[in-house]
Amino acid sequence: MKTLYELKQNLATIGQQLQKVEAQLAEKAVDPNASMEEIQALQKSRDDLKMRFDVIKEQHDALEAEQKAKFEAKNGINSVDDPKEKV
Repeated sequence: MKTLYELKQNLATIGQQLQKVEAQLAEKAVDPNASMEEIQALQKSRDDLKMRFDVIKEQHDALEAEQKAKFEAKNGINSVDDPKEKV
């Protein structure tokens, strides 16, 4: 299993690639010289990247929630601000 940091890095990388492909797709869509095959290839690439992004985001969110729950369970009594509540 990857670490939360690695998942965040992967999300950033895929996100940047997705933005780049979306920008290219927008350029091709208004270019009268662009073929439909080029546009369709960019659409497929965009859809693939979007699916990858969503999968990594799911993994990231699940791991983040798991780690947060473990942290809160471990530090439950230590996180109380009022010393009288610790007794």
